[in-house]
Amino acid sequence: MNPLDHLCRLAEIPGCPPPFLVFAAHPDDEVLGLGAQLPHLREVFVMHATDGAPLNMIDAEANGFDTRNEYAQARRRELEAALDLCGIPTERLFEAGFIDQEAACNLVPLTARFFDAIEKIKPGTVFCHAYEGGHPDHDATAFAAHAAVHMVKRSTGDAPVLIEYAIYRAASDGTMAVFQPIPGGVSPWVLLPIQPEQRELKARMVDCFRTQAKILSVFPLKAEVLRIAPECDFTAPPHPGKLYYENFGWGMDAKTWSELASKALSILNIQGPV
Repeated sequence: MNPLDHLCRLAEIPGCPPPFLVFAAHPDDEVLGLGAQLPHLREVFVMHATDGAPLNMIDAEANGFDTRNEYAQARRRELEAALDLCGIPTERLFEAGFIDQEAACNLVPLTARFFDAIEKIKPGTVFCHAYEGGHPDHDATAFAAHAAVHMVKRSTGDAPVLIEYAIYRAASDGTMAVFQPIPGGVSPWVLLPIQPEQRELKARMVDCFRTQAKILSVFPLKAEVLRIAPECDFTAPPHPGKLYYENFGWGMDAKTWSELASKALSILNIQGPV
């Protein structure tokens, strides 16, 4: 049985139909967020908001690369190897084309590219990041997915099921809270335990991302946490207090994010939560 069936029953919807389109911020996010579920799904397409390589060369140089482009290409090869393990061919992998840590500054064109992907693939189910303040690219991907699905529904009267997966956010002490979604909301979070055979495969998928080994080592392979995505107010912070990404000098904070989201919603002619 598809493990997502339980999620659909809780949400009182008939099911999560194929094709499946996964929106992720960086290569490896789709494996962290729902890698154990991917082998159970058919007709899976994956689209990334960024190439996983920031303009600053800190991560690239730490992994022995001389240019940002070389680092981005390495991350792409890692992605292809990981998703090949669960039967997703390279022709089903797409890129929106933005630079790592720059997605939040490109919310309108990112939404447009997600909208085009939905129009082309016509998925029955879309997966996206939860809005949780962990990384601005994660939140930008959540924004663009919600906005694109909203626009599809506005133009056609119908839209795919939208499911969000949690990865990380700030804990009360400011540290990283892994797979601990923000509580509350109208849709219940569903913890999907990872069975031993799933854990073995997911571990192999994670191991493909050699450039990310250090950060990925903090994520346990015990469960994944998803829910039917509720409407989100992207102009307000996802939770009170300091957001996790505000611990870094990335030029992004809750106030700047709110301004960017408000402007993008206005340009997209979207009022209220989406």
